[in-house]
Amino acid sequence: MTNKKEFNMLLVFVVCCISTIHSTCVKEGYLLHCFNVTNEKEFSKGLERNRDPDLVEFALTDSELRYISHDAFHGTNFTAVYLWNISLLSLSDTDIAFEGLEDTLKTFIVHECSFVGHWNWDSIRNFRALELIDVADTDMEYVSDFPNFSRGKNHLISIRNSSVVELSPTAFSQVEDLVILLLALNNIEDVERSMFPKPALNLTVLGLSNNTIKSLPVDIFTDMPALKEVKLDGNKIHTIEKNVFVPVRNHINLVRLLGNDLNCDCRLKWIIEDDMRTKLLANCKYPPDLEGREVSTLDYGDLWC
Repeated sequence: MTNKKEFNMLLVFVVCCISTIHSTCVKEGYLLHCFNVTNEKEFSKGLERNRDPDLVEFALTDSELRYISHDAFHGTNFTAVYLWNISLLSLSDTDIAFEGLEDTLKTFIVHECSFVGHWNWDSIRNFRALELIDVADTDMEYVSDFPNFSRGKNHLISIRNSSVVELSPTAFSQVEDLVILLLALNNIEDVERSMFPKPALNLTVLGLSNNTIKSLPVDIFTDMPALKEVKLDGNKIHTIEKNVFVPVRNHINLVRLLGNDLNCDCRLKWIIEDDMRTKLLANCKYPPDLEGREVSTLDYGDLWC
C-alpha cells in the first residue's frame, strides 16, 4: 500500500515536471513570458490558461509565428508587450491587433525581430493608452503609415538600427501627438516634410542620426513650433542652409551635426549673423585647413568662397 502511494506521488511529480518543461508560457513575477512558440492556436491557449489580473507585462521571445490572433489578449490587462527575437509575418490575423489591450497597453517593444517591414501599423489604431513604440535591430527596411493612435497622449516612437531605407511619404503625418521621433542608425537618404504631422504642435525632438541624408528640404521644419532638438550626426550633409532653419531658429535649442561632410565656406556666414553658433554642434570637414574645427568657433574671416 505504501509503495503504491509513493508510486502515485512520484507519478504526479513527474507529470508536473514534464508539464513545466514543455510549457511555453511561464510567470515571472508580474511578467508572463512565452517562448519557443510556433503554433498560433497553442499560443492563444497558453495566454488563456495564464490569465491573471496581477500580470501586467507580457514577453514573447524566440518564436516563429505567422500572426498573433486578434483576440489572443482578451481577458488580460497588460500595460507592456515585448517581442524579442521572433519571426512574425503580421501583427494580427485581421486588420485590428491586440484586441483587449486598447485601454491598458502603454509600451510596445520590438527587438531583434524578422518580417517587421510586412506589418500593418494601422492595426494599432484603436489603442487609447499607448505612448511608447520602440523598434530596434530588425529588418524593417520600409516604414509604412502609422495611425493616429492614443489621442491626447504624448508619443515617443523610436525605430533604430532596423535597416530602414525608405519612409512612406506620410509615415508619421497622422500621429498628431508625436513628441519624440528617433530614427537613428538606419540607411535613410531622403526625408520630406509630408512624413511628419502638420502642424507638428508637440514634436520636441527629431532624431535622424547615422543615416545617409545629404540635404534637407527647405520646408522640413515648417509648422514645428515646439521643436527643441534636431539630431543629424553621422550623415552626409554638405552645408547648412539658412532657409531650412529660419522657421525654428527662435525656439530651437540644439542642432547636432557632428560627423557630416560639412563644407565650411561663405554659405555659413548666416550662422554668425543670426547668432546660431551656440545652437549648432557641428564640425567642418572641408576645406582641409578647417577640418575638425567646431562651427561655433568660426568667424567671418574663416568663411570664404
